[in-house]
Amino acid sequence: MLKKKISKHKVILLAIMIFTLSFAVMPIMFANALVQPGVYTNPVPPGCQMIDFEEGSDRQVVLSTIEGLQFTTTGGFDWIYADIRTGQYNGRSLTDPSHTYGLYVLNGYFCTWLSELQDTGRIDFTLGTASYFSVLVSTASGLTIDAYDINGVWLANSGWAYSNHGDLDFTRLTIEAEGMAYVLIHDTANLWIIDDLVTDAPGVGGPVEATIDFDPDSLNPKSRGKFVTVYIELPEEYDVHDIAISTIELTYGLGSVSAEDTPTEYGVRDGIPYLMVKFNRSAVIAILEPGEEIEIAVSGESWDSNDDFLYQFEGTNDIEVLDFYYL
Repeated sequence: MLKKKISKHKVILLAIMIFTLSFAVMPIMFANALVQPGVYTNPVPPGCQMIDFEEGSDRQVVLSTIEGLQFTTTGGFDWIYADIRTGQYNGRSLTDPSHTYGLYVLNGYFCTWLSELQDTGRIDFTLGTASYFSVLVSTASGLTIDAYDINGVWLANSGWAYSNHGDLDFTRLTIEAEGMAYVLIHDTANLWIIDDLVTDAPGVGGPVEATIDFDPDSLNPKSRGKFVTVYIELPEEYDVHDIAISTIELTYGLGSVSAEDTPTEYGVRDGIPYLMVKFNRSAVIAILEPGEEIEIAVSGESWDSNDDFLYQFEGTNDIEVLDFYYL
């Protein structure tokens, strides 16, 4: 009888240990990593954006110049842009034959690196968590990436990129893990650069470009009507159903008008899904000025079913506004 009781206790204890262990390894179980040497480009999956760093200035601090990302280090220093056209770096362009000197490789002319030796690079996703992060690496000392959640809990590791210094290609490091709040990029000697960063972190690369259709194309201030209509279309990898109506604004100059909560409509035109929203006609007329080509902008935000921010969108449309005094 005693044997049986002990046996049952062991089974219960084992079950508890397995249950606890399953939570301990959960980040690993639900994460994917990829180390891919010998590549030249970084694919952009649907819903992701690429940062190629080509908009920087040589030795400019990256820190907060890219929307949705913050570049710092664990020692409190900054990442900086490097422009190989200055001749100050041991780098070459894989896309421009006129810049073929150096052992570190880049697509284009710009990359980013750490301004201080013996430090760990940190990239925070400032507008919400990411589930995908990938960079191209050129390194003389090897490199790896660790991902963490908002509480600093480790989620996943990318694997190790071994030295490819002088190989004239990149190693691609990729992490897929839900809830990434920041990543740490580190090696043993800080002899590396990164290029062509791809992520689905909210807001990265600026607003998603939307197609805006303002109806009517010619706005008559004297005509009667309560609303003007705007049709919003997004690139095919985005879903107009995720747009939060309460965030949509029409702007011109310093003036802005919020979209009405109702009426709204979802539909398909020429095979492209759209969201139709209405704006108060009098309020829109009040912020516009007469002209044949008046550029109005419509912007807003997209949220998922869990009320997590996904991205911003923005689009413009030229309309004609008739002069009230000459009608």
